[in-house]
Formats: sequence, structure tokens, C-alpha cells
Amino acid sequence: MKNCFRRTMSVCLALVLLSAAAGAACAEDVEDANVSDEPGIIGDEDISDDAGETDESENAADDGDIGFPDAAGHWASAALKRAVNEEYLTGFEDGTLRPNEPLTAAQLLSILARSRQYPKPAPETTVEAPADAWYYTAGCQAVDAGLIDGEFTGFDDPVTRREAMLITGLAYGIGEPTTVSVLAPFADAELLSEEERTRMAGLVQRGLVQGWDGFLHLEDDLTRAEFVTLLYRMEDFDEETWVEETITAQMPGSGRDASPEEIERVLALVTSAYAGDYTTEWAETRDYTVKEKEIWVNAKGYTSHTGLLVWVNLTYQRANIFDYRDGHWTLLRCCLVGTGAPGTATPQGVWQITYHNAAGWTTGTYSVSPVVGFKGGGYAFHSRLCWPGTRTVYDYSIGYPISHGCVRMYHEDIDWFYENITDETTVVVF
Repeated sequence: MKNCFRRTMSVCLALVLLSAAAGAACAEDVEDANVSDEPGIIGDEDISDDAGETDESENAADDGDIGFPDAAGHWASAALKRAVNEEYLTGFEDGTLRPNEPLTAAQLLSILARSRQYPKPAPETTVEAPADAWYYTAGCQAVDAGLIDGEFTGFDDPVTRREAMLITGLAYGIGEPTTVSVLAPFADAELLSEEERTRMAGLVQRGLVQGWDGFLHLEDDLTRAEFVTLLYRMEDFDEETWVEETITAQMPGSGRDASPEEIERVLALVTSAYAGDYTTEWAETRDYTVKEKEIWVNAKGYTSHTGLLVWVNLTYQRANIFDYRDGHWTLLRCCLVGTGAPGTATPQGVWQITYHNAAGWTTGTYSVSPVVGFKGGGYAFHSRLCWPGTRTVYDYSIGYPISHGCVRMYHEDIDWFYENITDETTVVVF
């Protein structure tokens, strides 16, 4: 258990204890002693009023090469490379970056001190750690910034998603939401205090954090890769523009102007149970409205590594493709599909696109092409069944559960999907 992060959050917001402990000052010679002996992160050496501004890192990867074998091809490789170049992360003695290793509180606070360019700590500021600890100065800076109090002791403990999201949002000045109802889909949101709920809802509504399978997974450890992804998402976020557009923009027909009551109605309305009679005709005349789709996707707080998101709705057999515009998922395209039949259902959950295959699959009885895989590649979007070696459809079934788990589409839809939906795009099946 993370003794101090969790203890302080029960008193107020996340790590925000504003009482400063009295004690010995951060001695001037401590700053020179704070050269990091912690592998994997730049230390606190040479902290000044320009803390966070660095020369080009010796660990910066060459173009196209992040420089660490365990980071090559990683889903967060872009964020990891940026963190290495900006000297927020370094490698370990064995030449690895360990992107999937849990992040500690000391690492989190040190990275935030550099990214936010916190000034030299006040002379009277102290923390409960050895004065020669590599993270001591960053700890003092975090106290001065109101992120922790001087009695915090859990520097070596892994941080949870809850702790990291709340403290990073605080450090970057992410504001309050227009409604806390965006937390309704997440069962573990009830673990948050009233003030934490407000802060977390602000992060979810802005698309800065996400959950899956109906949970935010608040108590899970956060990895180094996940943290730098979160960090850059907040660093690149334009809070002023978001507030202006969210408060003033009213787009009739979209989910952008939904009231809390309407959001709650839509969250109760949308289901994952097929509702039809197993005919294409039934599906062609029934679906959620555009506004309901946008309300649901945005209220759920989904994010994607690309600018697009796919929601396969099982109730009405639709693949809904959304484009992220101005902090809001907007419906771009809707495709009639055929999902997995009873006994071979398309798996519900939040997945990612993993590969593209233009030639598709051919067996002795059928061909489908092109193929766009998801959920590790065991499932895919593809055409309806065609005669082997051709694109001539012989099984016209669509608009109801019919497949062995894949998602069948019309030729024009799968062709568009193949050309526009890139790897690492989020796929929601519900």
C-alpha cells in the first residue's frame, strides 16, 4: 500500500496537503549532492530558476530509433522517445528503459519538477527523506508547489493511476468539469472523495484520462510509459481554448451541448444486447441518433492513440467511427456490420487495431479482404464472405450477429476502413 499518497488523499485532494513542515533548511550544498543515483530518471543536479531546461540529452535517440531495445515498437514509443530527448527518462545500467515498470513517487515528482520548471525550493522547505537522496530537491519543490506536504515519506513506493492522474492534473492546472456525470460509467469512481471526483471528472471530460471495462482502475500501478503518455497529453493540452469552446460552443444535433440529465438518459439507454430479429431490414431502420452516439462516447471518456475511435455497437450492429475535434468525439462515419453469432460472439471490451492485410484471408470455401485486425489479431474487420480468390460476395448476411467473432462489412465500408483506420486506433465493442 502506498502509505502516504493514499493517506493524504483521504484528508483532502490527492496529494494536496498545503501544510509545510518546519525544520532544517534545504542546505545549499545539498543541491550539488543531489546527482541522481536512481537509474532510469534524470536527477536533481544543478537545479536553478530555469530548472527543466536542458541541453540535448546524451540519451536522445536518433531519428527513428528510440535507442532502447525494450522500447522499440512499444505502443508509447513516441512519448518515450520524447521523454528521453527531454531528459525526463534515462536508461538503466543494463541498457533498458523499462517502460512497463511501475513508476515511483520520487520519479513522478522529479519529472514534474523538471517539466513544470519549478524554481529552487525555499530555504526553509524540507521533506522526510535523507538530505543526500537523489530526489530530495524535487521533493522540496513539490512541497512548495502544493503537491505534497513536508511529512510525505512514500517516495520509493509505486504510484497508482489515481494518484498520478490527480497530482499531474493539479500540476498542469487542469480545471473543473462542466458536469461530474462523465464518471457515471466507472464503478470505481465511488472510491473518490467529493473533491477528487470533481478533479477526476475534469480530466475525463477533457479526454486526458480514460478507463476500460467499466472502471478507471484507480488503484492499479502506473507504468513509466503510461505516465509519460499522460504527462505529454496534459502538457500539450490547451486548457484556455478547451474552456472557451466547451462553454460557448453549441452544436445542434451533436452531443456537445448535452445536459447532465440527457447524459444520464443516454448512458441508461445504450446497451450491448442485440435487439433485432436477425434480418438486414430490421437493422437498416433502427439505430441510435447521432447525438446519442456522441453523448455516449464522450461521456464514457474513451481515448485513442490516433485521432479516430471505433465503437462497434452490438445492439444495432453498427461500426461508428469518431473523429476527435476540439476536445470532443464527433461522429465521422457509420457502417452497418455483422458481428459474432451466439456462441462465437465478438468480444466486448476496449481493444486496439493491431494490423492491416490487404490480401485478406482465403480458405477452401471463402475469401475476405481486406482485413484489419484488432484484439491482438485474433479478430478482425473484413468484407462479407466471397467466393475463394475473388471479391464476389456469396454470403450477403449483414446487420445481425452472423460471424465467428469478426466484424463483417460492406465492400465500400471495409475499403474505407482499411485506408483510414490506422494501427493503435481504439476499438470499443459494446
